[in-house]
Amino acid sequence: MLLLANKASERTSNDVVQYIKYFTKSKKCGHAGTLDPMATGLMILATDDDTKKLHDLTGKDKKYTATIDLGKISDTRDLEYREQFTQYEFDDSQIEIDWKKLARPTMEEIKTKLDSLTFSEWNPLPQLPLPPFSAKKIWWKKRYDLAREGSQEIVFQEMKIFDIQIVSYAAPLVQIECHVASGTYIRSIAYRLGKELGTGGILTQLERTQIGEYSLDDIWSYDPASKIPFSEVV
Repeated sequence: MLLLANKASERTSNDVVQYIKYFTKSKKCGHAGTLDPMATGLMILATDDDTKKLHDLTGKDKKYTATIDLGKISDTRDLEYREQFTQYEFDDSQIEIDWKKLARPTMEEIKTKLDSLTFSEWNPLPQLPLPPFSAKKIWWKKRYDLAREGSQEIVFQEMKIFDIQIVSYAAPLVQIECHVASGTYIRSIAYRLGKELGTGGILTQLERTQIGEYSLDDIWSYDPASKIPFSEVV
């Protein structure tokens, strides 16, 4: 069975997996991409023999809506921080931020910085820093395990961003819609945008709206007991 689910904030991806496994009475259940506890939106899940289909779905393009606070820096790059900072340690340089004197960037300045991250035949893939607290494996260890052990190494990765559009801007919050390749961290986009503008930047809201051809609009049923909207893919 292949299912689509709309994960709520503060639920983990594993919470959704365990519920679907219980609801469908399945022996096995997996998903095609983790969402952080803070994030909401589309998850694709499969049970039993259909878990084989997840391999192809994992690499599909994804679409998100996100809100970035252009006025903060944190170790996790989002609201779930353990520590906030007053300077960037980036590309072997430090940029001190004076929050009291901070000028608010214009909409055009933000758009220009976001456009510079967008992939085209003239614009190479940007090298963006991986969030220290992520499930990405480095030398067989997940980034969040390394961070908890005290590692401060900055690791860069090519991330393919097809399109970013500004939905709204009311300083210091900017809301964007983005279409990205698998393996792109929206937290990294927030971090780079804040660094380029000199304001700082963390993710305050994230919703995944589409994976490949599947979208949140394809979810049509709702189970009040679990508060997890989900639908079987026909």
